[in-house]
Amino acid sequence: MPVEIQGELFKQKTIELIHKFKILHDLSMDELVSLMETARNDYKAKIVKLVQYEPGEAVIREGEYDSWIFWVLRGKFLVKKGDVGIAEFQTPGDVFGEMSALEVDTRSATVISEGQGVCFSMDLSILNNLKNNSIRLKIQEGIQRLKSERLALTTEKLAAEKQKVADQQTEIEQEKKRLEAKELELEKREQLLVEREQKR
Repeated sequence: MPVEIQGELFKQKTIELIHKFKILHDLSMDELVSLMETARNDYKAKIVKLVQYEPGEAVIREGEYDSWIFWVLRGKFLVKKGDVGIAEFQTPGDVFGEMSALEVDTRSATVISEGQGVCFSMDLSILNNLKNNSIRLKIQEGIQRLKSERLALTTEKLAAEKQKVADQQTEIEQEKKRLEAKELELEKREQLLVEREQKR
């Protein structure tokens, strides 16, 4: 069962690492500490948490809905679609679960902690409840940047896939022409053989 380790959340080393995360990068260190203090002092405003996962424990389950996004602090996390592994995250700062949370959709895959791991997570559903407008706006801008980056990346992948399909289509057309030419050549040879046979 996931265990919250909020005490570690307030260590300077942890705060400095979290400050590097893209969505939170615009926050000052004081604002970041303030965000965490709000989470510690007001259960209803618990927008962030630090959770430790045991080996084989699910962080996200395919088909379920929640509004949390996760950043790797320690450990390795495997992404599975059904029983098939499709990705892994192990670099501190790697983010996962953001697309479903941003699009308000069910989880499209399961994420499992391979060994013991720790994630920093944020609940986007209560972002608008933050009383500090500056912190809220900076986080919203960070989320918009992340969405734009994801969209640009998806567009690049789509363009690359389209090019790949076009290249394959060209190869198929070239192969088709080559086979048609060979077939024509074989027909000519066959005709020559028939003509020779008829002359005998």
